[in-house]
Amino acid sequence: MRIVLKFVFMAYNTKNRQIVIEVLKDNKDKHLTIEDIFELTSREVPLASLYRIIDSLTKEGIIRKYIIDNKTSACYQYALDKIEHNHFHLRCSNCGKIIHLECDEVSHLLKHIEEEHNFEIDVTKVILYGLCDSCKKGNKSL
Repeated sequence: MRIVLKFVFMAYNTKNRQIVIEVLKDNKDKHLTIEDIFELTSREVPLASLYRIIDSLTKEGIIRKYIIDNKTSACYQYALDKIEHNHFHLRCSNCGKIIHLECDEVSHLLKHIEEEHNFEIDVTKVILYGLCDSCKKGNKSL
């Protein structure tokens, strides 16, 4: 029998931390950069503090960090009240918009890959590139 102990470091619940958490909760369906969060806090939380708070929230599992590519800033998303499910990210090559692809077919594809190809995909790192509906209407080619 194997026993795993997990120690969770809980940071002090400061006013700035609460402001950041509320901003992330209010925008839980979006991926926000540090700059977005800074603006959404009305610049009330000093940038240096914001970086420390985001790092702490990520380590605690309260938010998720997404790195889309080497050119853009990392994005963050509130994760506590989300039901864990499989989804891919769609990124518009034109405007950069990120969309969650939440569809039963994704689960079927993941199951097929795992069972038939003995490979487990980390869905937090899957990004499919193409054009969003708005850009597709304005630009017919990829």
